[in-house]
Amino acid sequence: MECKRAHLAAYNSLLAVLKLEKGAEFEEALRKLEEAKEKCLSTTKPDSQCHNKSQEALKQTAAIYDKILEDYRKRLPTRSAPRL
Repeated sequence: MECKRAHLAAYNSLLAVLKLEKGAEFEEALRKLEEAKEKCLSTTKPDSQCHNKSQEALKQTAAIYDKILEDYRKRLPTRSAPRL
């Protein structure tokens, strides 16, 4: 049960960000993520099909997050990055 709660929180966080964005690619990622959430959280014992569905949805979401971040960086005023 603890594991499912953790997954639910993670899915809901990803869904919240995608719901803020507009466009076909965001809607598609949102749909896939919701399907994966339903499939995996409703399954008593998650199997490889559930895992594959989740991985596909998460890869697509990560790619979209990268685009959002890149777009955000382009909008920031130009300045040098701090050195670590």
